[in-house]
Amino acid sequence: MEISVVIPNFNNAQYLSDCIESAIAAIRGFSAEIVFLDDCSTDNSLHIANQYSDYINIFKNEKNLGQVEATNKVLGLSKGKYAVILHSDDILKKHFFSSLLPLISTYPNIVMAVGEREEINEIGEIITAISPFWERDCIINGLKHSETFLFTGYLPCQVLFDRNKILAFGGAEKGVTTNLDGLLWFKASFFGDVAYTRKPVACYRKHGTSATSALNTSVKHIFEYATTMSRMFLFADEMGHSLLDFKDRAFKRVAEISLRYAREIYNTKSSTLSTAYLQISRAIDPSITENADYKDLVIAMDNSASLSSSYWSRSYSYTVPDGSKILGDKN
Repeated sequence: MEISVVIPNFNNAQYLSDCIESAIAAIRGFSAEIVFLDDCSTDNSLHIANQYSDYINIFKNEKNLGQVEATNKVLGLSKGKYAVILHSDDILKKHFFSSLLPLISTYPNIVMAVGEREEINEIGEIITAISPFWERDCIINGLKHSETFLFTGYLPCQVLFDRNKILAFGGAEKGVTTNLDGLLWFKASFFGDVAYTRKPVACYRKHGTSATSALNTSVKHIFEYATTMSRMFLFADEMGHSLLDFKDRAFKRVAEISLRYAREIYNTKSSTLSTAYLQISRAIDPSITENADYKDLVIAMDNSASLSSSYWSRSYSYTVPDGSKILGDKN
């Protein structure tokens, strides 16, 4: 078996058909499987999944394990050399594997191949344009890429990875609830290089009932994010690759994340909670008050006005690190 699409699911019946059908379309023509694991949903997710039983392998937990353990379990149930974690509210594009499989299978020492994403809303409309992560298609040394993962990363639906390498270090780390995929890719970068293409290969759905939105119901989320970042530095030390020179800058990034939550929550949930996130961002990094998004939110709060947009999407591309291989470069 060459590739696996693994779908951990909990109460995402509303989007599940779109998710499964996108996976079926993406694997067509490949030696592939789709493995679906329901984590004791209370909606009709299993009923929907069973409608596709001719195309997918269906499993059900006896008790709710939570996102981390369910993810690791479904990876263990799969058999592909390469795998993608497809959350059950997201979508693969038809060319997902035709775009990423050549990268991870052709070049040596690749632990994951990554494509770009589009961000969609509840009804599948693209929310806003998102700039490519890197300015060029490239292959980046894993240890060098680990530095970038301290600040930002990829969503699971963008990544085709070497399943055995991921399982070898234990997969998603237990006890981590916030930015668990960021920590997963950070760890993986110590076991191989990262191939990237600017071509969109998946759609990430933003909606009010997503796992991320559920976490954003209290400021506890931002403290958990900081804890996950601390775990990254500890893991790097354990692997003999200190990244302490990046620590101050990385934790200022937590302030930016807190500001992003403040903006997203302001229009949709609670101005009180938004204010709390805003205060935390300022406490972590006082200079964030000069940030245009910070000023925009403060003005909206002062005037009890709505923000023009509460969504955050990347509007710039990172410069490819020196020493990386530029794909498509004839030199």
